[in-house]
Amino acid sequence: MLDKMEELGPRAGELIDSKLFLYEVKAKHPPLSPYYRHNHLTNELYVFEYEMKTSPEKQQKTIIKLKKKLQ
Repeated sequence: MLDKMEELGPRAGELIDSKLFLYEVKAKHPPLSPYYRHNHLTNELYVFEYEMKTSPEKQQKTIIKLKKKLQ
C-alpha cells in the first residue's frame, strides 16, 4: 500500500481537505485507512495516522482530529 502511495502520490488516495492537502487511502485487505498529506514543493508524502476501518462515525472523528492537528 505504501509503495502505491509513493508511486502515485496524491492520486493514490481520496482528497479529504483541499486546503490542507489531506488524503485518505482505503484498503480492503488489510482493512486499513492511512491518512497522509502531500507536499507539492518537495513531492513528499507524510503519513499522519492510520486506523482499522470500523465505522463512518469513527472515521469522521479521525478526520476532524487530523484537521485540527494540521491547522
